[in-house]
Amino acid sequence: MVLLLPSFTAELLTGATRLPGFINPVGLGVLVGLYGFGALLVREARVWWGVGYGGVLLLGLAYGVVEEGVAVKSFFDPHWRDLGIFGVYGRWLGVNWVWSLYLTLFHGIWSILAPIVLVETLCPSIMDKPWLGKRGLSLSLIVFIINVLLINLLLTRYQPSIFHYLGCFIVIAILVYMAGKTRVYTRQVSISHRRYGLYWLLWGVFFFISFYAISAIIPLPIIPILLGLILGFIAYNLVKQLDTYKEKPLHRYWLYTGVVAVLIIIDLLQALQPDIERLAVTVIATTMLLIFRSQLTVRST
Repeated sequence: MVLLLPSFTAELLTGATRLPGFINPVGLGVLVGLYGFGALLVREARVWWGVGYGGVLLLGLAYGVVEEGVAVKSFFDPHWRDLGIFGVYGRWLGVNWVWSLYLTLFHGIWSILAPIVLVETLCPSIMDKPWLGKRGLSLSLIVFIINVLLINLLLTRYQPSIFHYLGCFIVIAILVYMAGKTRVYTRQVSISHRRYGLYWLLWGVFFFISFYAISAIIPLPIIPILLGLILGFIAYNLVKQLDTYKEKPLHRYWLYTGVVAVLIIIDLLQALQPDIERLAVTVIATTMLLIFRSQLTVRST
């Protein structure tokens, strides 16, 4: 499931990949090779390094830089198909700064952290055990790197400068180093699982408001950038609390539900156009959440 859930959450639910493309074997293979193996590697790093979920978020941010900065190059390409105003708004020194910050945060939460947390919650007996041996880790890393290189070379002809790539690799190295230094958070925090999920729902709402609405109405890119940094700080502190909720699966379930609920709401609004495909995806996602919730209920009884 960890190979499929990240691309389902980050690509299909957002509409970045439409349903026909998602179920296409070639398209799905590329998504799994990138999102799935990326999440798998991050998850294994958590177990092998003994880091907390704050470290998982930092590794998720590093993944975001790999995907958007190195693979698809949307950090730098002013004509990337999804950019819209962000090809101009906040662009400086050949970098789409607002887009880069928010896409890094997006991948850290929706592509990596939330799917890993949910999958581990559904598989509690192996939550803290390695899923791969050294050979499996090596093969997974090779598959991931090959996918990144193929996407970089074949998706678009645009190529940023060597200095842009160097900047990406420096940021990735810093984030990975910081993740490796992160330890399990032990301070006890008493929050109900529904309130914890509500915090994540609100975080997701403010994320999209800051990203799209604030950027559309405020001419100064520094404002959404500062808001994005604040959102990143808040997310990190919320994530750390997961370390104290390992024996509380509903907290972990509601993290995923909270952030995915934001995407479901957006899909429902798009379905009003009307868009039958968006409605179908919404039904699928909602059904999945209900099934996952019922599994946790049965397990706790």
